[in-house]
Amino acid sequence: MNSPSFKVIYSFLKKDFLIAASYKLSFYLSFLIIIFTTFFFFNFSKLFSGSNNEYLQEYSGNYFLFVIIGISVMDISSLVMRSVSNEMRQSQLNSNIEQILLCKNNTIFIMMCSSAYPLLLGLLRFTVYIGVLVVLYGKNIPIIDNIGIIIFSLFLTYIISVGVSLIATSYVIYFKKGDPINAILLSLSSIFSGILYPVAILPEWGKLISFFIPITYPVEILRTIFITNDYTYFYYYLIMFIMYSIALLFIGYCLLKLSVKHAIKNGNITNY
Repeated sequence: MNSPSFKVIYSFLKKDFLIAASYKLSFYLSFLIIIFTTFFFFNFSKLFSGSNNEYLQEYSGNYFLFVIIGISVMDISSLVMRSVSNEMRQSQLNSNIEQILLCKNNTIFIMMCSSAYPLLLGLLRFTVYIGVLVVLYGKNIPIIDNIGIIIFSLFLTYIISVGVSLIATSYVIYFKKGDPINAILLSLSSIFSGILYPVAILPEWGKLISFFIPITYPVEILRTIFITNDYTYFYYYLIMFIMYSIALLFIGYCLLKLSVKHAIKNGNITNY
């Protein structure tokens, strides 16, 4: 617990927590919005009750569980995705990015530590989403029986999100501009990953795009656990999920190393 790595992680957690704590109203309102959002979709989902909608049949016609699982996964992913790139951009604007890039410790590890607080916040928000869902739904949901795969899915969601965040951070460092990558990917995920509606609704070209968007897979894995209990495609989703996690983390790591090396080599770290 006294290792240098733990101290670095703790320092980032403490810094980000103190910043969040200084905006108490915003912090509490964000959780109130979760409750209102869940309550809204609880009532909105009644429009589909008993409708035998062909697109929801795969999910037992349960739009409420369908949409809340999608939103909660998207929420935790977006928090982590924006964490590292936002930290680096803020460091650029505050003119202290040179201290990070030239730090004697592992630079990439230092950057990844900035995702520690967003991860914990995202897990807390996910728990609140599921907690409100359980209260409103009023039926048994197999959470305890599947806690292992739920934790594993959330862990891989974190890995994927960090990988994307590292790619976005490499853009920020190399081009010395704000990050468009997260905004593009989150927009594509909202449209093509089946967050608010099933992927089956999409045209064939839209379904093809969803195949390449990593958020599609954790959402479908958790829906299998919470709703369908149909494991026909479960292992396909899981394998794709693991492959995307490894690939994006590796690509993000390599691009970040190259962008840091480029910035140091050209001696223009603080010029942007």
